[in-house]
Amino acid sequence: TPDHQKVQSLPPEHIQKAVNALSKFGFCILRRLYPPGTIQPYAKAVLSDLQSAIQVLRKRNIELLEPGLGEREPLSHRELAMREDLRVDLRYGPALHDLYPQSSENCPIANHATILEILSQVFSPKGRHYRGNYGRWNFNGNGPDGSPQPISVGRVGSVITMPNCGDQAIHADTPHLFEHLDLAPHYIDLFINATDTQTQSNDNGNGNSCNDSTDHEDEFNGDSHVGGTAFLAGTHKLEICAMCMPEHENGRSRTEKLKRIIRPSLELGDALLFDCRILHFGLANNSHSQQLDCPSNTHKRHSRGDSIPR
Repeated sequence: TPDHQKVQSLPPEHIQKAVNALSKFGFCILRRLYPPGTIQPYAKAVLSDLQSAIQVLRKRNIELLEPGLGEREPLSHRELAMREDLRVDLRYGPALHDLYPQSSENCPIANHATILEILSQVFSPKGRHYRGNYGRWNFNGNGPDGSPQPISVGRVGSVITMPNCGDQAIHADTPHLFEHLDLAPHYIDLFINATDTQTQSNDNGNGNSCNDSTDHEDEFNGDSHVGGTAFLAGTHKLEICAMCMPEHENGRSRTEKLKRIIRPSLELGDALLFDCRILHFGLANNSHSQQLDCPSNTHKRHSRGDSIPR
């Protein structure tokens, strides 16, 4: 889109700060990386697909917005997956598909130059003995030259946190590959904030708006009332994560958890990258607005054909 073409890659010193934060804390935030005009078409498509899903499920006596009232409980489908009541993953909907019908490689927001540069550095840290990785001659490789290895970028979907959704349980999205030392990440999620509280109508499927406000009362101001995701800083590291577990030998896990919880305050167009080994949880949404995030799953490609289908 024209707006996307205006986006410039961040300068090297800012990229390095993001790489350092992602490596040290397990997540980083890139403020206003995307102009609103770049993200608003995705937000509009997500809301359109959500309304289509609500209507289709309602015809099957499944009530997405009123858990427990329908004759049947919502299940996970190809287009829509239930994370929990009032928090859903929505992918492959017709409106979202129309924005980039070919493949994830054609999605401009997921393949932003700054995002790819940060991922390349974090996925492929270069050590002193990189020339010892002789197996990189395989699969027509260039040999042990220390260059970043290819990255697989998944299709952009959406995570929608609807009003009255509660907090998620603390969890991690992927395990460590090995448990004897901390390695560089192998799986990173990109979340792009697509919530526009000034223009969101939040039709609830009955023709009524879920959002009565016209000012900024639903913007995230440091508490958790609008949803989003909270992180336990540093818990992508084995030792720190173990200290936050209930079975921690000193019995201080609750204190350790509380002092590490960070609730990022994100605005439309902000980007969030997080190591999927980190402890995190979706926040409750006590506002009148739906919280929209556009996620893309990324990982280092280890062999030909190694890619994320989603």
